[in-house]
Amino acid sequence: MNVSDPKTILSLLGSTDLASRREGARSVARLSRSDFLAFDASGEAGGGAISMRLRVLWGIALKGLEASPRDARLASELKALAPALAIAIPDELEHLVAAALALPDLMLSTLEVLQKDFSRALVIAAREVAFPMTSRVSDAASHPEGRGEGPSLLSEINLCKTAPVALYCRAGLEDLLLEAARGLKLNARASGRGLVLINMESDAAKLKPSPFAMLTSMRFWHEAGFVFSFPPSEGIEKISALIAGPIAKVIAPFGTRIRFDWQATRAGNWDLATRLHQAGSTLVNAPREADWDLMIDQDAGRIVAKPKAWFDLRFDYREKDVPAASHAPLAAALATLAEIRPGEVVWDPFCGAGTEIIEAGLYQPRAVLFGSDIEPKAIEAARHNVRRAGVKADWFVGDFRANLFPGTIDIILTNPPLGRRVAPGEARAMADDLIGLAAKRLRPATGRLVWVAPDAGSAAVTAQRLGLVVVNSRRVDLGGFDAEIQILRKSN
Repeated sequence: MNVSDPKTILSLLGSTDLASRREGARSVARLSRSDFLAFDASGEAGGGAISMRLRVLWGIALKGLEASPRDARLASELKALAPALAIAIPDELEHLVAAALALPDLMLSTLEVLQKDFSRALVIAAREVAFPMTSRVSDAASHPEGRGEGPSLLSEINLCKTAPVALYCRAGLEDLLLEAARGLKLNARASGRGLVLINMESDAAKLKPSPFAMLTSMRFWHEAGFVFSFPPSEGIEKISALIAGPIAKVIAPFGTRIRFDWQATRAGNWDLATRLHQAGSTLVNAPREADWDLMIDQDAGRIVAKPKAWFDLRFDYREKDVPAASHAPLAAALATLAEIRPGEVVWDPFCGAGTEIIEAGLYQPRAVLFGSDIEPKAIEAARHNVRRAGVKADWFVGDFRANLFPGTIDIILTNPPLGRRVAPGEARAMADDLIGLAAKRLRPATGRLVWVAPDAGSAAVTAQRLGLVVVNSRRVDLGGFDAEIQILRKSN
């Protein structure tokens, strides 16, 4: 949903429903600076009230952030942005905030999720409004999954004036990422296994609201960086000059500690670091506490500067986790490949922390979602994460072979235990049992099993024997070993 009407956004922000509040925050993040400032000048009834309510919500966010030592830096950031946003924070606002805090409904709609949802969303919104052509690199103190040390403030890099952007995905998902990028009218191309390059500069004029917002609207990538090219097979002298010059100019303001990642010996790394020092570069080789990874590929003639952390809220619902939980971009890919339609019943029999079910709900909000797992702690984590995501689902503790819930199923969407998590014989038996259950429970003709198959060849044979047809398959990297995503459709 893309909401730009200010009254609708404020209605969402003030809702008692978490999903609505989160959508309101995301809608604010998508507004342009001119849209935001137009609230004041609105000739419609309530224009001034809209502007004032936004200021009150801003003040409440500041109050909550300042009260938390962990978020003190974010509070400073939020205050520093106020002039850029033309948001006045006069003394009188203190009284408005105090009055707002006394209202139970406003307490419910803001303070309940302030630290976990609303505050970070407001900071993202502020960044996108104040600097609509920027991105940011964050340190651990500002990022929920960061490292604990680094610059004190979120930093911006103008994506349209630096270099092409490299998006890394699991090998096998490149076509999905390309399709998503081209759907956004971005100039994108695949460049090897698990890598898509996007030339943001050529697209600058048509990106709304910002390049960063466009990048984070795509859910299939897990790392990003900036690409700097040089003639292939150049020696260390030319590489060091590129790092000390154009690369340092872009990345040094946002962190000077770097780590080299290339096919060089320790002596080669030392030689490169020495050359940078002799050139007077501010960049320092600090592999254990680096702000940037420099991925050097001499054969391809490419250096990718990867920030250690992006201020990226795409998967911020994953607050609770379980061992060997699903890779969120892979879960998003499964949900996309499933092509879930409104009203379809979707079940994940190995739900873990709920990632596949959440991504299914984000892809198709009108789907009917069920998740199950044999581990009660997994269901507890899934319930928690699903609330953060604003997705509705029902959960069951138990083995998938049991009749956990009645009725016909449209889609079984799952990434079952693989690799070292299960013994080879057990994985084969589990897969056969799941295919057998799919043959019985899936809706005739349209029902489908969308999964990461433990043994693709054996699964296809079992599926055919039980009346399911492989309609799509692809090899995908699971982080150390390859597996196959299969879509099995019930034939009748």
